[in-house]
Amino acid sequence: MTPRGCPSGLARVALALAALLGLAWAPVLLGGAWVQRDALRYMLPAWQVASRALAAGRWPEWMDGVGFGAAFAANPVHAVATPLGWLAAALPGPGGLAAWSVLHLLVAGLGAAAFAARLGAARLGALFAGASLALGGYAGSVLVNGLGPAIAWTPWVAWAAEGLAAAAGQEGPHRRRALAAASAWLAAALAFQLSTGEPLCALGAAYLAGVVLLARSPRRLEALGALAASGAAALLLAAVAVLPAAALLAGSSRLSERGAQAGSWALHPLRLVELVWPGALGDPAGQGWLARALAPAPGGGEPFWSLLLHAGAPALLLAAWAGRERRLRGLLAGSGLLLLLALGAHTPVWPAWRAVFLPEQLGRYAEKHVFGALVLWSALAGVGFTRCFEERRAGRGLRAGAWAAAAGLAAAALGLGALRPVAAGWVAARAQALALPLDAAGGVEAAVRGGLAGAAGAAAFAVALGLAARARLGGLAAGLAAAGALLPSVGLVRSAVLVAPRALVESRPAALAPIPASPGRPPPRLMRPEGFAMRTRVEDGADFARLFREALEPNVPASFGVAALPGFEPSESRRALRFWATVFPRMTWESLTRLCGVEWVYVQRPMSEATGLPAIAAGPDGWSLQRAPGVRPRAFVTPRWARAATEDEALSLLAADGREADPALVVLAGPGPLPPGGAEGPLVPCEAASPEPERVEVRCEAPRGGQLVLLDELADGWTAELDGRPAPIALADGLFRAVQVEPGRHRAVFRYRTPGLRLGAAISLAAWAAWGLALTRLRRRGRAAPG
Repeated sequence: MTPRGCPSGLARVALALAALLGLAWAPVLLGGAWVQRDALRYMLPAWQVASRALAAGRWPEWMDGVGFGAAFAANPVHAVATPLGWLAAALPGPGGLAAWSVLHLLVAGLGAAAFAARLGAARLGALFAGASLALGGYAGSVLVNGLGPAIAWTPWVAWAAEGLAAAAGQEGPHRRRALAAASAWLAAALAFQLSTGEPLCALGAAYLAGVVLLARSPRRLEALGALAASGAAALLLAAVAVLPAAALLAGSSRLSERGAQAGSWALHPLRLVELVWPGALGDPAGQGWLARALAPAPGGGEPFWSLLLHAGAPALLLAAWAGRERRLRGLLAGSGLLLLLALGAHTPVWPAWRAVFLPEQLGRYAEKHVFGALVLWSALAGVGFTRCFEERRAGRGLRAGAWAAAAGLAAAALGLGALRPVAAGWVAARAQALALPLDAAGGVEAAVRGGLAGAAGAAAFAVALGLAARARLGGLAAGLAAAGALLPSVGLVRSAVLVAPRALVESRPAALAPIPASPGRPPPRLMRPEGFAMRTRVEDGADFARLFREALEPNVPASFGVAALPGFEPSESRRALRFWATVFPRMTWESLTRLCGVEWVYVQRPMSEATGLPAIAAGPDGWSLQRAPGVRPRAFVTPRWARAATEDEALSLLAADGREADPALVVLAGPGPLPPGGAEGPLVPCEAASPEPERVEVRCEAPRGGQLVLLDELADGWTAELDGRPAPIALADGLFRAVQVEPGRHRAVFRYRTPGLRLGAAISLAAWAAWGLALTRLRRRGRAAPG
């Protein structure tokens, strides 16, 4: 009846869950592509960087298509060091990204199923647990945020913690061996979670493990000690991701801005209604999102991290029903603590905890903590499903609750429908006051439809509970209950997560047509200021994709061989952050393009009329592609330079009035001796080749000698060779790389190696070898032990 510990049982659950996910995501798996949030603007360009590098047999360590260049493998968000990261080599393009993301949903669902089985769910209950998590609104909607790898392993952490709790409760001579084996499995699950590099998701998984151990272990202190040991071992197992990330963190903007976004994207209390009412706050597709007016984010825009939160009244009722068992009450109470953290700045709990628990300060967007609560509810719902439909122990109270949920949702939806004009008018007025583009009528209509769908699902669940008591209708009852619980979420995700034809996403935007390709050379740079005027409503995924692609939002050019400035990279260096925050606002368009080697500019009216640059082509919605004359070449030799005491001073001089009139002058920053560089003469262009982003080769003729400057960002990990010999790299103009050269012809090669990557890989390999050896020895001792 139950697959607890049974591989064949879990295999059947996996096949069924894979089929359900395939049906739910068929539009994107069969020729589609996601387009919302980070899907087009960040995930797809990064995925292509990883795919091309891994397919060519090299590690993707540097990305030259965003800003002035950025570390790639060191940022664990790019997932190249995750357990499934290598699949990027075999799954290129938007179709591969979609399949890879859905695969992580399958991993998460299997983890929830295995966790539910350990709690006492039978096969159908375990399948229901996995499906309710993987097909739920939250898990499905955060895929467009690139969060698939970060949520995939959290249920497995809960599964491993439950195993540790069981081992800690054993008696007899085999107890220590069982405790050691369970700790090893928990360390592996935590290592997989750490490799994804999402701080709040990793902390959320650790909190979830703590909740499980406190609720389920009879020896809590011993279990928590084992959790701490497992966490330390996980750091060694995940060193290939942790060490480069730590090195990157030291110089990235995340440390310097760790308080700037602390209050944004917390779970608004109003949104708790969406747990049982599908689309209660409107439909994120087509800008019919009432939440933007009812609970706007700081500075406007989208207020929530996840597009959807719906879990469903049936699943929550089943979880509460299972929580009536004394042994499971602690899990239900623990889910409340995780939900409280997810509310973030809306309560005093999370700010206080964040103030005393420093690792919490590394994360952004407290809403992510809600996933731990969803994992617990899904697993408990699996146990409740088993009690109701496989053991047929449903009570009248559960059925009454289901009918009450159905009646309440229907009444609320019908009441909102009756007041549709009034509600839409009020929301439209509030949106206008907040200057938010919003289709209020469409949002209210989506809320009405969602409420009726949720009511129908709850009613179907109530009917299923009535049928479950009849001996011959158990299978029908289970199927009807599952349909009522899952279909509203699946329908909501399908309608709210926009999908565009894959061919459209892969085609080169018309705005980039005048920019020539440069294979084997550093990509040309295109400056597109952040933000653009967006229409109130889009028709479908294809319309949304055209809008964002033609607006070149913001890393889209990187998918087509053009570097996007400023682009979007969450781990950008503090040096780049200072440039964009303090220097760029002081620069004229002429100084920016000329001094930073930016040949192309893409702007929207009225800014397009104020740059003073010649227009090359006009785009839709007031966009204009302009070409800047007289820019510095990507690499050059100059005989003239000056000294600045600090990086900030060098950056300030880059924005000094009239600086663009003397592009041959560079300012070098930092201590150390420096020969005078006051020779007259223009800069001399060099030939730059870049067969891969981690290697740039420059050939130059330097009649007077001087500084060979490459207009790419200098970062830790870059080294240089000049004519086959190591050469020191100086910081030029507060951003770029420079190597001193003597008069004559030279060949300089710049190479990048991710700090900490190779040491981390060696530590991880050794740690996994020790992990496998330890488990093997524990298993052999178990076989040899009497009994």
